[in-house]
Amino acid sequence: YGEREAGRTETLVLGSLGVHYLFAQSAGVQVRSGAGVRWMPDGAQTHVGGFFSYGADFYPTSPLVLSVSGDLGGVNGTVAGTLRGTVGALFDQVEAYGGYEALWIEDVDLGMWVFGARLWL
Repeated sequence: YGEREAGRTETLVLGSLGVHYLFAQSAGVQVRSGAGVRWMPDGAQTHVGGFFSYGADFYPTSPLVLSVSGDLGGVNGTVAGTLRGTVGALFDQVEAYGGYEALWIEDVDLGMWVFGARLWL
């Protein structure tokens, strides 16, 4: 995340790493839950926290994939959470997707459009 104001640029880097367990699956849907760590370096130190997540992927028709997910946790004692929705197209094991991720750290809204590729194993 970057913000320019009065000739200055503010930058925020936020990383996460999680493990998810697929606990329900059918031909048209997969549901998962998981946990992980989130970190935010600020130059002087790296703030660390954890999160719990829940999500689902829906396959209404080939090659369409609709995904929704959310997580709740913290970083450095503050509350942080995300809600994300994407629409993608799956070709063999690679999905190209786009969507929106709402991200909050305490009362700061850092929502953004997301685009990317995901490998399905």
